[in-house]
Amino acid sequence: MVSGKKQLEDIQHMEEVLKENDMLKPFKHFLKVPCEICHEPIEAWDDYNTKLVIQGTGFGHTSCWESQSGQMRQLTKAIQNMREDTK
Repeated sequence: MVSGKKQLEDIQHMEEVLKENDMLKPFKHFLKVPCEICHEPIEAWDDYNTKLVIQGTGFGHTSCWESQSGQMRQLTKAIQNMREDTK
């Protein structure tokens, strides 16, 4: 049998998880977004591909961004941004 203290800890942990889940609900739209390079759904997000989305580079798998095609897309986007900044 589980002690009352353990049950209370479990309830408190569950409340924290539910709060975190509520905060993350707006991000569910990013689940299964297609990669702009390979067109497969993005199911795993890491710091690198998240940073590129925030910077406005686009949606893609980290492995796709690290490919030659992905590097060219990043370079093209950076040049476009520089041109817009100088206007």
